[in-house]
This record gives sequence, structure tokens and C-alpha cells, in this order.
Amino acid sequence: MACLKSSNKRVRTAFWGLIFSAALISILPLPRTGFASEESDSIEAGWVLLSPPWIVLENQVKATLAVDPDVSILLVNLGNGQFLLKVQVKNLDKAKALSAFLSRVVEFGKNHVTIQVLDPQGQVVPGSLPSDPNLARTLITTALGGNPYFVGIQDGWGPYSFFVEFKKQVIQFSADNISDYYKNENWVAEKSFFYVLGFDRIQAFHFGSSTSIY
Repeated sequence: MACLKSSNKRVRTAFWGLIFSAALISILPLPRTGFASEESDSIEAGWVLLSPPWIVLENQVKATLAVDPDVSILLVNLGNGQFLLKVQVKNLDKAKALSAFLSRVVEFGKNHVTIQVLDPQGQVVPGSLPSDPNLARTLITTALGGNPYFVGIQDGWGPYSFFVEFKKQVIQFSADNISDYYKNENWVAEKSFFYVLGFDRIQAFHFGSSTSIY
């Protein structure tokens, strides 16, 4: 009998504990997350507002390419989920080389970012991916000349025509990454260039990208 009373007491204690917890949860503000809308950058009370992916893309392209004094980046909102990422280049040869890799449309669900490279006069420079490894080597060397992360082109072996070598450094950019204390993304330079320049889209031949050991 004593055991039954003790058991009933524990059940009642647990029950009222659950009731108290539920009441407490109902009155305490809980952290919430969401993306900023296209039209507004305001922060709603009680929300941790995250930058939309097109802003993160702009930040990454800036951190990767705009360290070259010949290159500047500007994101333009065209409305209706359409964005234009302008890559202004002061050198015409470099503009043509960068356009070969950068010119494309990046999709984020229903939102689209068109990346365009502009020459020193502000004119759009058309570009298409190289289908020849020797041309690709020349274009990459021209496109990244003056970029402090770029080391050079190394000869390839086996199935790889060549390797693009980058410094052993981290490229850091704002991304509202809530798992990072400073809310940044931190990419090894080689990985960031591979993504930004869209090297994975080249199917005509194989080449690699590497991080310097020095």
C-alpha cells in the first residue's frame, strides 16, 4: 500500500511538472529563423533573420575575386526574384577570361541570379566555357593574374590535364551562419574558387585544383 501511495505521488509530481513546463514554454519567446524577403531587410521581433542565398553568393564572389584591384562586384535587384550580379573588370583581357567561367545563371528555387562580366566601358562581355585544356590554362592564368590567392598552373598527370594551385589560405565571408560565432562561412581558397568560377561545369576534359603546401 505504501508503495502504491509513493507511486501515485510520483505520477502527480511528474504531471504537474509537465503542466508547469508547458505553461512556461507558452509565455517565453523562442528563437526563430527565417530568410530576409526580397523587398525588405528589416528584422522582425523574435526572429533571427538570415541573409538570402543571393546575398551570400555576392559576398562570396566579392571575397574571392574582388581582392584583385581590377575587379569590383555589384548585385542589382531586378524585381520578381531576378537579380543581376555585375562583375566589373578594368582590364579587357581579364574581363574576357573571367567571363568564360563566370557567365551563367545561378538558381535558388524561384529566384535567379544572372552573373555578367563587364569590360572597362561597362559593356557586357559574352563568354563560354573552354573546350580545350591549353585554352583553359591561358584563360585561368589571365583571369586570376593579380589575385593574391592564385599561385599558378601546374602540369597534370594521368587523366588530369593540369592543376590550378591556390595559396593555403581561408576565404571568409558573411553568410549569417548561425553555427559560426561570427556568422561567417570559411572556405579554403581552392574550394571557393572552384565554386565561384564554376569549374565543375567543364566536361570536355579533366583538370584539378590544389592547395599549396607552402
